[in-house]
Amino acid sequence: MAGPVEVWSPDGAHDPDVVWLTAESMGDDDPALSANSSLPVVFVFDEALLARLGLSGMRLAFLVETLAELATHRAVEVWRGDPVAVLADRSVATTFAPVPGWRRRQTAIRPMQVHPWPWLMRPSGAALRSFSAWRRMTSR
Repeated sequence: MAGPVEVWSPDGAHDPDVVWLTAESMGDDDPALSANSSLPVVFVFDEALLARLGLSGMRLAFLVETLAELATHRAVEVWRGDPVAVLADRSVATTFAPVPGWRRRQTAIRPMQVHPWPWLMRPSGAALRSFSAWRRMTSR
């Protein structure tokens, strides 16, 4: 699934009170951040995911530096734990992320707004098993 083409909100949705920022969409150009410029940002270092991924110290430093830069011009909350637990009682706006973990978490978090992912080229639904398959498809 490539995510929504336009901002999606469930029936009866109310305005969000925070923007859930994920590592897949960091920085000021994130669509949910741009659309909700007055809302605080919540970023959760997902302990279970970090344990599985084993990210390098440089990657973690990049995430922290990006959040610190963002915090120079808007409120940023940084948590460590489970995003579902941290955001359980919050009304959330977020940007779709094309990763399985995001899909599972957003089902439990139930965002009030889901913004489209800023694809360079929207996926067509064809199976892409390698870079060369993607390259052949985009050169048509």
